Amino acid sequence: MPDDHPTDYIHKKLERARAAGLAQPVLLVLPWRSPRARAVFEALRGRPMGPPPPGAGPGAARACLAGGAAVRRLLVEWAGEGGACVARLLADHPAIDIWAVALLTGGVRCSAFVGGTRVFVGAARYEWSTAAPSRWGIG
Repeated sequence: MPDDHPTDYIHKKLERARAAGLAQPVLLVLPWRSPRARAVFEALRGRPMGPPPPGAGPGAARACLAGGAAVRRLLVEWAGEGGACVARLLADHPAIDIWAVALLTGGVRCSAFVGGTRVFVGAARYEWSTAAPSRWGIG
């Protein structure tokens, strides 16, 4: 991801999505260290994600812009129970300007933006019905 402030980066991606006529734009943040993120990238782009760039830190990620329908399908297919919940959020709130969805190693995180302001932040484990109870943070 670039050095821009995250909100500025989201705004630029929203402008690009609008110019392309993308329905319900979603910015996918796909870290190289997340196997689910790599699988989603390959399903979305039809090719492997490839290695991270030289010198990339452990949190390095690819950012991909995609339409809401495609992202909802990929979340249900590749991101477990947590991904299915985020897919339902996207489907239930079509008036959001742009969503940002990150498939991290431990779960999925999402943010919704309207008028350049973040109005929602959420996170979920990929699987929870079979997980042992514990304190959990995504990262």
